[in-house]
Amino acid sequence: MVNRQKKSGLRAAMFSALLLVVSLLEACAAAPQPPQSAAAQTAAAPQTILPARAAAAPTPASGSTAGERAAAPAAGPAVKTAAYAPSSPSSLAYTIAWMSDTQHYSAGYPDTFLAMTRYLRARQGALGIGYIVHTGDIVASGKSETEWKRARAAMDELAGIPNGVLAGNHDRSGDGYGNYLKYFGKAYYAGNPWYGGNYRDNINHYDLIALGVTKYVFVYLSYEPDGDAIAWANAVFRAYPDRVGVLCTHDYLDGNSSLRSMGRTLRQKVVAASPNVYLVLCGHRYTEDEVPVRFDDNGDGIPDRTVYQCIANYQALTRGGSGYIRFLAVDEAAGTIRFYTYSPVLGAYGAPPAQATCRTDTLPIPWKLRRAA
Repeated sequence: MVNRQKKSGLRAAMFSALLLVVSLLEACAAAPQPPQSAAAQTAAAPQTILPARAAAAPTPASGSTAGERAAAPAAGPAVKTAAYAPSSPSSLAYTIAWMSDTQHYSAGYPDTFLAMTRYLRARQGALGIGYIVHTGDIVASGKSETEWKRARAAMDELAGIPNGVLAGNHDRSGDGYGNYLKYFGKAYYAGNPWYGGNYRDNINHYDLIALGVTKYVFVYLSYEPDGDAIAWANAVFRAYPDRVGVLCTHDYLDGNSSLRSMGRTLRQKVVAASPNVYLVLCGHRYTEDEVPVRFDDNGDGIPDRTVYQCIANYQALTRGGSGYIRFLAVDEAAGTIRFYTYSPVLGAYGAPPAQATCRTDTLPIPWKLRRAA
C-alpha cells in the first residue's frame, strides 16, 4: 500500500513538472523576437553611414593652391550619337574623362593608348572635356622602361589639359615607385596651374579644378595608402570644405561592386570623415558601376549626403581593353551626371557582344550647385 502511494505521488510530481515545462515553452514561443538589422531591412536601398571622426592630420603638402584652370569648356558640336549630347551645351555642361588599368596597352598595344589620348585631345572642345583622371595600373610591369616610355608618350598627348594619375599595384616594382616617380613624379605635373600639391613625390597628390559653377578638389591616393597618406588626404579635403571632393584611388570596389578590404578602410576613414566628398573613382577589378552610399554627417538620423562610388576597368576585353574610356558628362542646368563609355579605337559606345556591357547611367548631381554668375 505504501509503495502504491509512493508511485502515485511520483506520477503526480512528474505530471506537474511536465505541465511546467510545456508552460515555459509556450511562453518562449510567444515572446517578441528581436527586430531585423537595419541592413537586412533596407538591403535594396543605399546604405546610410553614421558620422565618423577624422584622425588628426598634417597640413597639406607644398604646392600652389592659388593657380587653377577655370576651363569653362568651349561650346562645340556634340558627338554623333545624340543620346550622349549634353541637353544644354554651355559653360554649365562639361565632361570629366576617366581612364584606368591601361597596363595591357603599355605592354602590347601602345597604339591603342595613343589613340585614346589623341581622341581626348581632338574632342576636348566638342565634348567640353575639362579634366581627365587615370586611376592607376598605367603599365603592366613597373620595372619595364619600354612600357613606361610608351605610357609617357601617350599621356604627353594631354599636355595642357588638366589631368592626374596615380600608381596602381602594377606600377610598383622591386625598387618601389622608382619608374613611376621618374615618369610621372611631381616634376611632371608641378608646373601646371591646376596642380595643388603632393605627398611623397606625387605618389599621392591633389588638383584644384573649376568647371561650370562647381569648384572641385581631386585627391589621388595610390595603391595601398598607409595611415599617413590617409591622414594627408583628410587634411586636403578639410582644407577645401567649399569644394566638391573627388577621391581617386586604385583599389576600392570589387568585381561584384562590393567593397574590398581597402575600400572599407577608405570609406570609413576618408569618405565618411570628409563631408565634402561626393565621388569615388577606382579601377583594379573588372567591372563598371556606380554604387550610391548615403551619409548622416551630423548624426540626426537623416542622410545629409550621397556619394557615388564608381568603378571602371575594361582590361578583360579583347586587345587589352579595346580602348574604352569612361565619361562623366555633367549637365549642371539639368542637374545630372551621365556616365557613358566610348572606344575611339572601335568607334563604338558599349563593348562587343558577350564580353561586357558598357552602360549609360544618368544620375542626379549629388552636391548642391552654386548659383551661376
